[in-house]
Amino acid sequence: MKYDVTIGIPVYKSEDYIRRALESALVQTYNSIEFLLVDDAGGDGSLTIMQKIQQTHQRGTDVRIISHDTNMGVSASRNQIIDEAKGEYLYFMDSDDVISKDTISLMMEK
Repeated sequence: MKYDVTIGIPVYKSEDYIRRALESALVQTYNSIEFLLVDDAGGDGSLTIMQKIQQTHQRGTDVRIISHDTNMGVSASRNQIIDEAKGEYLYFMDSDDVISKDTISLMMEK
């Protein structure tokens, strides 16, 4: 499926933050968004949290999770997001960021 926007989030040892960040992304008022998460083998509960949200959220089918076997660093994760994104535009978030529900709509209007 092709999207207008991909929101890319590299994730490493973020179990205390990732739920809030991902939920703020998932409530965007703009519809054509892919949510691409790269778990960089942090070994904490981040991956489990992301998978649970993916399975239960109404936009879960638009969430893709890529998992690294070993830690490769944030640059490798961001590069993989660039390579794998299906959106025409790319918006990066950090795993502890929170965005307003109209962030992508406002950007797409401009």
